[in-house]
Amino acid sequence: MINPYKHVNWSPDTRALRNFAKSLMIGFPVLALLVLLAGRFFHGTWSLDFANRLGGAGLAAGILFWLVPVLARPFYLVWYALSCAIGLVVSNLLLGLFYYTMFTATGILRRTLGKSPVQSGLDRAASTYWIEAPPQPEPKSYFHQS
Repeated sequence: MINPYKHVNWSPDTRALRNFAKSLMIGFPVLALLVLLAGRFFHGTWSLDFANRLGGAGLAAGILFWLVPVLARPFYLVWYALSCAIGLVVSNLLLGLFYYTMFTATGILRRTLGKSPVQSGLDRAASTYWIEAPPQPEPKSYFHQS
């Protein structure tokens, strides 16, 4: 299982808190721009109200947290706890979905093509089911590959 909690700095110093503030100052206006473009794409109009609020709130919080890093600590901890929880759920769901989709599709495809990696059925006339392997090359040949 993937665990994102162990990679988070749970006791951030002033530098980490200011970096968090910078990410808010950059990230929220970019997110607001994406919301603005998505509104234009899906609804055909520019809805500036929500995008301005989102970008302005993130920018204002980032400036405040950069100026007074002590205020950023609780928001930093909550932000990373929530993002780790979401990352834990989403990454494990996607990993499981990918795993079961790929193996199920591969198994169904192999069965429909009639190819099985396992020899099934018993042959009562066979003295053994052992498959002879070719002889191994000399160890010296490993040093002179061409």
